[in-house]
Amino acid sequence: MHSIPPSQIALGRIRLLCNLAVAGIWLYQGLVPKLLGPHPDELAMSGSFGIASALQVPVSYAAGVGELLLGICLLLVRHRVWPQFVSAVATAALLGFVAIYSPIYLIGAFNPVVMNSASIALSIVAILAIRAEVDMSAAPAFKHKSDGAT
Repeated sequence: MHSIPPSQIALGRIRLLCNLAVAGIWLYQGLVPKLLGPHPDELAMSGSFGIASALQVPVSYAAGVGELLLGICLLLVRHRVWPQFVSAVATAALLGFVAIYSPIYLIGAFNPVVMNSASIALSIVAILAIRAEVDMSAAPAFKHKSDGAT
């Protein structure tokens, strides 16, 4: 019987924590400022992106649904790289749009630079942990010195 190496257990915990944190960000951002609002800042950013005022609320709701779906995907597909990759790319793209079309939001006390950078970093850590877990599971069985390995 082989025991799971402590490093593999730690990687699994790191991946799980990153997945929960990134999923929580998408779920919160989809639900609170979009579906339960939409928040005036969401509508203002939509307007700065060139979305007609008559479409801003439906677009906010659609974005909220998309964010909820990505958050759910991150929870359900925890052992694959692609949901974290999609999250990091989408987060970077959204930050880019804000920087170009609504730069005033970049200097606030609670701003997208801090949250988006942290979210991207968590996605990168999750991707690294997933890849390391795959590498470890493909490697020959881990042996302790007490198992007779030299």
